[in-house]
Amino acid sequence: MKRIKQVILKLLDRMLNKKNFKIVPFYQYEGQLEIVKYDWIKKLNIETIIDVGASYGQYSTKARSLFTNSTIFAFEPLPESFEKLKKSFSKDAKFFPFQIAMSNLVGEVNFFKNQHVGASSLLEMTNLHKVAHPYSKNYDKIIVKSNTLDNFFKNRKLENNILLKLDVQGAESSVLEGATDLLKKVRLIYSEISFNELYEGQMFITEIIYYLKNFGFRFVGIEDVSQSLKDGVFLQGNAFFIKDE
Repeated sequence: MKRIKQVILKLLDRMLNKKNFKIVPFYQYEGQLEIVKYDWIKKLNIETIIDVGASYGQYSTKARSLFTNSTIFAFEPLPESFEKLKKSFSKDAKFFPFQIAMSNLVGEVNFFKNQHVGASSLLEMTNLHKVAHPYSKNYDKIIVKSNTLDNFFKNRKLENNILLKLDVQGAESSVLEGATDLLKKVRLIYSEISFNELYEGQMFITEIIYYLKNFGFRFVGIEDVSQSLKDGVFLQGNAFFIKDE
């Protein structure tokens, strides 16, 4: 059987070589891709980054490596995460952190603070999430300050080519509802999306695609897709939406 597989692979390799194609190991492909993976984003010359659900600053750190001179506004409501966020960027003169949740309301909102901080949300978790990630089933209900992106940036001048990043654990609809004016200025959106209901009342990927299409955005790609270790059900991913010039 092993000999047969080798013969088949050699024949296939010869056929592909005639058409200037080549078989390479998957890990080799991944290594080559990593070098150019975000070149298409760099070409957009992003000058302003709005990081909603900034947590400790994981995405802001990545964004800063791609856009060294951009201005970053980062929003994180949880006190512990916010302190780590501030500390991580304490020497970055173009980084502006704010301890507040972004939603469709100005004032205060209920917030579900999860024992696994990354699962915290404006929305309550569904049973599917608890089964897929049992370490995140416990939470406390707290009150945090809230604002809308439109209200926050109403009197603030923003540089061109805005990147809006959303990692709000199912609360994308609330944030987007409060950003109808801002979306007119945004060039690229990087948002966590869900294939199944992980938080009560959340948008699914198809709904987000349709909603953003009304603002001129098209869905262009997805990465970091996760599945349940219990039964393989697709859970989440991170999607890119671009507005063509």
